[in-house]
Amino acid sequence: MRNLMKSIFLTFFVISYLTLSSQTPRLVKEALHKKSKVMLDSSIREYKNSEQKYFREVVNNYYEAEYRISENKGEFTWDAAYYINLKIIYIDSLIISYKLIERKNAIVDTLTKENYERTEEFWYSNDSLFADFKHKFLKVFGKELNPEELHNPILFGNQFGNSGAPPDGEVIVKKLVKERNKTALVEMLKSTKFEIQLYGIKGLRQLERTGIKLNEIEKLLISSILAKKGLVYEANGCSPEYTDVLKIIENYKLQGQ
Repeated sequence: MRNLMKSIFLTFFVISYLTLSSQTPRLVKEALHKKSKVMLDSSIREYKNSEQKYFREVVNNYYEAEYRISENKGEFTWDAAYYINLKIIYIDSLIISYKLIERKNAIVDTLTKENYERTEEFWYSNDSLFADFKHKFLKVFGKELNPEELHNPILFGNQFGNSGAPPDGEVIVKKLVKERNKTALVEMLKSTKFEIQLYGIKGLRQLERTGIKLNEIEKLLISSILAKKGLVYEANGCSPEYTDVLKIIENYKLQGQ
């Protein structure tokens, strides 16, 4: 009976383990199966052309992060290759949801070596913990979390590119400050997207310098945002980059007076 139970357990483990593509790197697959952020970080370092693109806190120690892995398999450019994009939500070391997109090139014509791209997607979510994640966001920011704004950074900053054009968010902030539209700027503080929250603070600090006061609730929202950890997608010349939020706070004077 013990051997039978062991056999049943191993069969279940293998079936659930193989729900990810056979092309998914083994160490990444193991980390996702165990929902371990620590194992995932360790496994990513084992592969060439891999990176953690960003990580940043959304609310109360719940973080979002994105990883990329790419690999040529073989000596020639037409040999099979894969590219993986992995987006996760985690708290502490526990991954509570992920979306894995895998693109694999496959040869169509052995003479021309033309490739086509096959894409597969894999999803996971711990419903109870994701519900807690949403509840925490609503409690802190007073607005429903918008999943569409997760894993979708926008440029934050004053200008970018050779032309020095302002990012879209900066254009909106300038317009709202000119209109002295405090209500709209406060609403930006409640966004799920980190950069939009920071734009809201940026605009409100400018209004403060003109004499407009913030109430205690608005100050508390700002404090909650400035206490978050992680990286911001900053417009930095011609090459945007992810910058530690502490540098963003300092460089753009977001702490205020």
